[in-house]
Amino acid sequence: MFARIDQATLRAWWWLYLLAAVAAVLMHGLIPFFSTRTVSVAWDMWQHGSWILPLDNGVPYSHKTPLLYWLIHAGWAVGGVSDVWPRLLMVLLSGLNLWLLARLARQLFPARPMVATLAPMVLGGSFFYFLYALQVMFDVLLSAGVLLALIGLTRRRDGVFHPSNALIVAGLTLGLYAKGPVALLHVAAPLLLAPWWLAQARAAPGRWYARVALWIVAAAALFALWVVPVVMLGGEAFKQELLVTQTAGRVVEAFDHAKPLWWYLVVLPLLWFPFWAWASAWRAVGAFDPRDAGFRFLACWLVPTFIAFSLISGKQAYYLIPWLAGAALALAALIDRRDHGQPAHSGLGTAAMGLGLVGLAVIALPWLAAIGALRSKFVLDFASAGPWFGIGIVAIAASLCWPAVDRRHGLARLATAGLLATAALHVQFGISAWPRYDLRPAAALIAAEAAKGTTIANRGVYEAQFNFLARLRDPVVEIDYLRGPDFARANPDALVVDYVRARRPDDWPGPRPLHIQSFRGQYLELWRAGDWLAADQAGGPPQFARPAGE
Repeated sequence: MFARIDQATLRAWWWLYLLAAVAAVLMHGLIPFFSTRTVSVAWDMWQHGSWILPLDNGVPYSHKTPLLYWLIHAGWAVGGVSDVWPRLLMVLLSGLNLWLLARLARQLFPARPMVATLAPMVLGGSFFYFLYALQVMFDVLLSAGVLLALIGLTRRRDGVFHPSNALIVAGLTLGLYAKGPVALLHVAAPLLLAPWWLAQARAAPGRWYARVALWIVAAAALFALWVVPVVMLGGEAFKQELLVTQTAGRVVEAFDHAKPLWWYLVVLPLLWFPFWAWASAWRAVGAFDPRDAGFRFLACWLVPTFIAFSLISGKQAYYLIPWLAGAALALAALIDRRDHGQPAHSGLGTAAMGLGLVGLAVIALPWLAAIGALRSKFVLDFASAGPWFGIGIVAIAASLCWPAVDRRHGLARLATAGLLATAALHVQFGISAWPRYDLRPAAALIAAEAAKGTTIANRGVYEAQFNFLARLRDPVVEIDYLRGPDFARANPDALVVDYVRARRPDDWPGPRPLHIQSFRGQYLELWRAGDWLAADQAGGPPQFARPAGE
């Protein structure tokens, strides 16, 4: 695939990544609930002129810090309000991460330029990074801050590490504004363990840790330029949530996303596909050189950080996005050192088998659907696209069967295959399963009703999924299974968004919803509140039964 691997290869690959990412994001709109909530918060801030205090459905929102919202606002100020800019913004940020990773690789391994070429390819070619980086969320932006801080930490002068105060503080500040204090956790290990990989920290540890304290204090002071006014605007409850609950509340017995200690080990194969399926990647671990400061830095960064995130109760796969960048750099460095000076043919057979199995599974889906072996509505929708994308993935896997010149070429080919296969799956989702996630039909009716002054209510936990899509000016009323009947009696002309597990029979004589559509394995219905109450009283499917998870 590549006659040679150099900076021109990386530039071409970078453009391939951007092209694939743009094509993928244009295949569908904002995916609920993560992307729709993020853009809805930005919309609430925009239309209320609340540039400092994030708002979620009209109330102060303490879960996230403001930088991503500000970047969305910047694009809207230039090109107008739309959902296109937030999605393209994520493409640009994910591409920025690839560039920053190449810069970090050049500083860690200046004598081995191949590492700086391969590392961004590995990160962009991993299934999870490509899929997640296109969601309008915060960890890709956080990763940029983390990488910038680490670039400052490993800056070289006259061939030796000479940390840059300005870059480190800028990176830490960017991370804090991107996602809060978790940014410090991503860089804490190489800062604290610096005496093992950095000569000046080893020679004067007291002076080193004083510098670390000053960097953190400086970044915290810059972060306080937002924190102080926002807590004054948000009130006491907001202050408690922002400064205490959102960080400490996720560490032990997390209130949200609690997972067992071993959970990240289980999801690593998903995060690191297709590279974990390549036998040479496992054998390359033996190339670790503890005498090399670059390898020592990576060990100080990756191992303690993974352990720290595993010990924290609240876990989500995307929390490891910045860590994945380091893992990509480590794999590229190990493969390069294993081949350095002794090129050898590298078989990609195991990786081809792993990728081929994915393709065969996609090919088999329509047949499994035809014999009734599939139960998931999402998988059934996904199967409706036919076997063609699976055939394409099998062809991509087959291209790996031709032996590579050496393992470095093999890694570049595998990264490209991973990128193309993931993009194919994303496009298949866009033409098959996306309608089950597309809230725009419901949002259009909600927007028309809101324009007439109709009160909008949502049954169950409201995830801000309609505020932006319907361009709502007023908050959506959240009603639970107890408040529902009373709300309907008091507001018979209101519009109620409901979610049910099964549709009513076609011959059911009671009132019917104004709109119904499939949504994430259930049905979304829009009701006039009075009809909604009458339907329950008429003996149809129970409207006020407690929904799952409420």
